[in-house]
Amino acid sequence: GNGPIIPLLLGSDSNALEHQKELESKGLLSVAIRPPTVPEGSSRLRLVVQKNLPKGTLDKLINALNKT
Repeated sequence: GNGPIIPLLLGSDSNALEHQKELESKGLLSVAIRPPTVPEGSSRLRLVVQKNLPKGTLDKLINALNKT
């Protein structure tokens, strides 16, 4: 996309919540978006990228996502 919000599609509610908890345990904020906000089976994480993130945050996020 062209904006700072990156949707990471994960499918099930439980999968989105699991990933949210895993990222939060590593100090990374994410929000699980689930039905009824999105259609059933299209749950996702909402990630927001900002230019003023602490140095290394994007690398930390990428590494955490690779491990989950």
